[in-house]
Amino acid sequence: MGSVAKVIFIFAMDLSGKIASSFSGWNSPEDRKHFREVTTEIGNVVMGRITFEEIGKPLPGRLNVVLTKNRKTSSDPSLVFFNGSPKDVVEFLEGKGYREVAVIGGRTVFTQFLREKLVDEMFITIEPYLFGRGVPFFSEFDGFFTLKLLEISKLNEKGTLFLKYSVEHSHR
Repeated sequence: MGSVAKVIFIFAMDLSGKIASSFSGWNSPEDRKHFREVTTEIGNVVMGRITFEEIGKPLPGRLNVVLTKNRKTSSDPSLVFFNGSPKDVVEFLEGKGYREVAVIGGRTVFTQFLREKLVDEMFITIEPYLFGRGVPFFSEFDGFFTLKLLEISKLNEKGTLFLKYSVEHSHR
């Protein structure tokens, strides 16, 4: 078996585990800078159609893979519309020489990867907010994952935290 790309979830959430709300631009400039640095180093981002539409354009300096059931093509070499399973996406990116896959959302895409147990690390930014209403990250899948804390750092004086976890796999 060849080298298998490491799948990394990268997301920001409030203290209650919500990854989106009606408040736009709620994540800190420090989180946005950190996100840009990490995903540019990885070289790719995998997201769903809704996340892509919210961003509005391909993120520069990275291969943008948008999971969608719609048959779309793009003349932009940094943008790929992909109709397939999480395993198919990982194999596609491995075939292009990527050793890591950055999954950036939204909830449906995270859930699809979790259901296939395709996650090795989680890079989580916790912003010091509580959303009454919002999109909860952890509510759409059945299962159990044991995590191991690898790193914790404070990104700013407001209390934005960055957590890096590995996902303990009994098998894959």
